[in-house]
This record gives sequence, structure tokens and C-alpha cells, in this order.
Amino acid sequence: MLIAERKIDLLGRIVLPADMRQKLQLSANDVVRIVFNGTQIVIERV
Repeated sequence: MLIAERKIDLLGRIVLPADMRQKLQLSANDVVRIVFNGTQIVIERV
């Protein structure tokens, strides 16, 4: 399991750490699904 803490910028953005992007094979301009389940936000590769 990978865990990271990030600050949210003024526009509401966060940066996904490089090691997490690599594990999910995500690159710039890839599309992800963002799911809010009431207590968590989950980001999934589409």
C-alpha cells in the first residue's frame, strides 16, 4: 500500500505522487475516474 499526504492548492488540485502514477501506469492527459463514497475519494484508472 502506498500512502501520501498532499496539500490542496487554491484551485482545489492535488498532485499524485510519481510512484503512484507509475503503479497505475498514468501519464499526462490520461483519464481517471474519481469516486466519492461518503467518507473517501477513490481515483481509478479508466
